[in-house]
Amino acid sequence: MLLCCHDLKIGKKMKRALYFDSLILAVGNLQKAACTAIRFRHILIFCTSH
Repeated sequence: MLLCCHDLKIGKKMKRALYFDSLILAVGNLQKAACTAIRFRHILIFCTSH
């Protein structure tokens, strides 16, 4: 019983860790996309202003 309970706790921690990992990855991808969009916009503005 104790072992089972312990395993459940570890499972929950693993799930949480995986969730945070995917969250961090998603945030990283969003930041990358935002940087790309900003850079692209700067290039567009630069091209149209000349």
